[in-house]
Amino acid sequence: MPRYFPLRLTSDFDGIEFCGVGSEIYMPKVREFSPQNIEATRQKFEAAGISVPVFSFGAVMGDEKGAEAALKETFDYIDLCASFGSPCVRVLAGRWTWSPD
Repeated sequence: MPRYFPLRLTSDFDGIEFCGVGSEIYMPKVREFSPQNIEATRQKFEAAGISVPVFSFGAVMGDEKGAEAALKETFDYIDLCASFGSPCVRVLAGRWTWSPD
């Protein structure tokens, strides 16, 4: 995560939304956000003046075949946000189609 801290010094922002890091889009798999590292990571962001008010993830919510996996992913992100002190989870629900009929 240290690569994000120089951004704070050169940019005018005070918060970041995570949707993934590098090629990993499932944040609970990112080493810095693992249960054993999350508190140290949170403290580094706090010390740098960067808040993480939301973590986003994409779960396919409308597919019965993947419902159990989507529910597990949802709870994994709720737990991640609770551990990090982030008040929001944003679900990018995916594969939804709409018809006006």
